[in-house]
Amino acid sequence: MKESKRVKRESETSYEVYELEVGTYEVRMSAGIRATAAPSALGELLDQPLHSSYMEIDIAAKCLSSMQLSDVECAVFLKGADMHEDWSRLRVSDVQGRGENGKPQYIERDGEWIPVFDSPRSIGYVDGEPPRGLTFSVYLPFYIVQEFRTALALGLAPRIYIGVNRTEFGWLIQTVDYSTPGMYELCPL
Repeated sequence: MKESKRVKRESETSYEVYELEVGTYEVRMSAGIRATAAPSALGELLDQPLHSSYMEIDIAAKCLSSMQLSDVECAVFLKGADMHEDWSRLRVSDVQGRGENGKPQYIERDGEWIPVFDSPRSIGYVDGEPPRGLTFSVYLPFYIVQEFRTALALGLAPRIYIGVNRTEFGWLIQTVDYSTPGMYELCPL
């Protein structure tokens, strides 16, 4: 009997990178001792680090990427909190879908084999509709948001690039990056 399994087809997802021009931004930060929890979470609280920190950067931006989205106003919320160190140790094989007999699943896209995840994975999501504006909510470790804040303050991140995978589960953010101005300009000889 032939194995029957549903593997997502390329047409079910699409990947786009949005180029955003940074306008203004605001930073919120807090740090302190983690001392409270709901009664149902007291057991989990005792195993948490004593200190906690949180930072959020709210960015007003304009979309530059495609003609349909050109000049659309956007909001980007970079949210950084203490994350368990295991997030950096997580591997693709830890979340890869498996078929019968535990065999890893892949799909072919543009001549390359890509792992199929056991559930949608992302670092954030997108809300809104292009004509009215988009909101990008990105969840990252505290130190990465802190580095973005430094880059913004020094004027080194005038543009942000956000990679979004559109799936049947919504618009899921896969990547967020910036590059310093002139990074790809050639130096005169």
